[in-house]
Amino acid sequence: MKKILLFFLAIFLAAANSFPYYDEVKAADPKKDQIVIHVKSKEEAKPVAKASVVLDFECEKETAPLEGMTDENGIFKAAIPEETYGISVKVAGPGFASKRIVLSHKDEKAVTGADINIELDRGEAIGGVLSMEDGQPISKVKILLYSQATDQKEYDIGDFVAVDCSSGKYELTTDENGSWNCIIPLGNDRLSFIFDHPRIGMSVKREICLGEDEETTRNLKGKIFKFSFSKPKQIKLKIVDDTGNPGEDAIAFISLNSHTDAIRLSSDKNGEAIASYQPSDCKGSLKVLVVKKGYATFEGEISNTMEHKDIKLEKAVPIKGKVVDVEGKPIRGVCFLRTYIFLMGNYEYPRIYSDIEGNFVLEDVLPSSPVKYHIIPFEKHMDAEILTSELLSKPTVVLFPEIHIKAIVRDKAGNPLKNIRCFEYMNDEMHMCYDEIVDGKFEKRINKSIEGNTGQLNYGLEVICRPYRKQFQERIIKPGDKEVNFTFIMDDKEVRKGTILGVDGKSAGNVKIFFNGEKRMCPLDEQLNYKVEEKGVFSSNELRHIVSDASGSYLFYPSTPKKGQADDDFNNGIYEFYPCKYNNGRTVLVTAFTNDGCLCMPVGEFDKAEKVQLQKYSKVEGDVLRGDELLTDRTVCLESIFIFGGEYFSVVLEDVKTNEKGHFVFEKVPPGYFVVNCHEEKQSVYGETAPGVSYKVKLGGYGVRITGKFIPPAGIQVDFKGEKNSLNIHAEDNGKFNLISEEVIPRLINSKYRQEVLVEILPDGTFNAVDVPPGRYSILFTAQKDGEIYAWTNDEFTIPEEAIKKGAVDLGLFDLK
Repeated sequence: MKKILLFFLAIFLAAANSFPYYDEVKAADPKKDQIVIHVKSKEEAKPVAKASVVLDFECEKETAPLEGMTDENGIFKAAIPEETYGISVKVAGPGFASKRIVLSHKDEKAVTGADINIELDRGEAIGGVLSMEDGQPISKVKILLYSQATDQKEYDIGDFVAVDCSSGKYELTTDENGSWNCIIPLGNDRLSFIFDHPRIGMSVKREICLGEDEETTRNLKGKIFKFSFSKPKQIKLKIVDDTGNPGEDAIAFISLNSHTDAIRLSSDKNGEAIASYQPSDCKGSLKVLVVKKGYATFEGEISNTMEHKDIKLEKAVPIKGKVVDVEGKPIRGVCFLRTYIFLMGNYEYPRIYSDIEGNFVLEDVLPSSPVKYHIIPFEKHMDAEILTSELLSKPTVVLFPEIHIKAIVRDKAGNPLKNIRCFEYMNDEMHMCYDEIVDGKFEKRINKSIEGNTGQLNYGLEVICRPYRKQFQERIIKPGDKEVNFTFIMDDKEVRKGTILGVDGKSAGNVKIFFNGEKRMCPLDEQLNYKVEEKGVFSSNELRHIVSDASGSYLFYPSTPKKGQADDDFNNGIYEFYPCKYNNGRTVLVTAFTNDGCLCMPVGEFDKAEKVQLQKYSKVEGDVLRGDELLTDRTVCLESIFIFGGEYFSVVLEDVKTNEKGHFVFEKVPPGYFVVNCHEEKQSVYGETAPGVSYKVKLGGYGVRITGKFIPPAGIQVDFKGEKNSLNIHAEDNGKFNLISEEVIPRLINSKYRQEVLVEILPDGTFNAVDVPPGRYSILFTAQKDGEIYAWTNDEFTIPEEAIKKGAVDLGLFDLK
């Protein structure tokens, strides 16, 4: 199924100030398939009229974007072109942040009609200030701001999958105070800035990754980002040709980090090009690349202390060659792509192609200066790399045929197997993971050269097929080999049979049973609307579960380590659900989740059991408080806790928000130990549930209110609200609550224990916190400026048991050093 890339060039259907409403869009023929979009405000849940809508269709036939506006009911309709496999929907309403989603069918079918709702929010207002190092504001700075979401949200809309791509590009200018502001959509956690100004430099880049700092992310709304710049440095390039005349209209690229270009220039009629940059952006030398038609490309380095550089271009001397296959036949349409000393953005790299006789000419080179070309054949051959110096002595380039990998996977009786994953290893490096293979046949063609290949390729193929023992085979592939064959006969020795029962004691069919590794746990079935997240190099969700048949029976290979066998020994059952090079560690936990009940048990017990039974869910609910105040819209996280073999494991089950009364509810909780966390308040509560029983908890609303004050060192003024400052209060439990055994959990359940205390500090150095249980605590404060700590303290204090009756403790003064 051929798909066409989305084209994002806006084409107006009417005059610039006259957008059509949906019923004026001629394409919205009721006889054809339609997309109907209902636009509402998230806060008021009301229709948004006159919201602009832009639709981009990914379809077989190239189609221009469609623009329009919602009607008074917030509705927009448009026809869907034939063979459409994806629709980009961008909506922007007056006073709202824009939103863009990409819609596709779950089964990768053509989109033949859709009725969707889109909620617009007010977004997040952010701003910033630009100044010189001395604090002087910089006005009239042109800013390009790119807001990006690192993890694009994906959700279901009926038969469709929607991916939230609400990122944007904003063109801004600072005012006379050096200030700027704008509204960006919610959910963006990466901000990229490009500044251009004579007092700053050219294309100066800065980036803020909000997701790396939870505190920053929480406080994004209204956040002010401050950027300070030093006086820019300049470098003047004087470009001349081989006769000494000015090299006009040459394109110069300058890299400050040796990897990508930062500045792009064009030389004037005098052959001069001047670049300016921030000194801190270039720690080493500058790399320069100059391109001019008819001349050899100049590549070189310039010291960052230089202010002037003369560059002389030399006339290019074309190098001719011929590309053939191993039989000497010419190959047409082979692409020769030059590699440069760094990557260049927005630059059309010159591509040279071989003609019908296999002949090619490399034009921008010199025989005395060898450069590398990447050779990319159109099909049926391996790609390659070559130096121009090699062509001088050997102008004929021989390309090897692509390698056809074939594998057959069968059981002992010779029957082809399904539900297979194959992982390929090239020179011991894992390259690919493949989805289910049909009829026991795996085929792959290799046409990419392997970096570091010394003339042969060590190619390994690993086959994982439940419930059989996985297998790994390896072949040595030599240049010229066209076909490599594998045959896998899967061994069912030691495969065991079991039965899973429902909460009613009857056989439970079609139940997914997950095998969870110690390094990554993801046991929840999407039936319960829990999202299974994977952050590895591949999604191993399909690898680590088996499914019971209609009678509740299942087959599995035992995952318990064999006696005396090391945990990192791949030649046993503990890794049967993971490829060797990217394992999840030992299989430690077996889980199953259905609408009626769940299973959570150590893998050792599961291996020995002939029958396992689902248990009824428990229910956990409670409130989040800060002192006497019930807190709304707080994220509360539920984790199940398992301790076996002296080791602690937790599985994150679900996140919910507190309602307007500060209340939260988890309807489906596996019986056993659990912990409920509110990271925003740095509060946790532990508990233990029984099947079918409700359990109530409370986060906060107990303990003592504490106050204290930091006293600056003599002669030093401390900015207690500085962005780089840190203030932490931690419990000193001397290992009393280290989670290494089941004996610790009851102590945690019966205690008001806080590992860390949420604390507030005021501009005068006064700090306070609430709900501090009795115990011993360490307090650490550091004040930083320009990366240097200029005031700090590391102290301890104790809250006695009798302080509970008083309700408050004044810790007094803490002298900073």
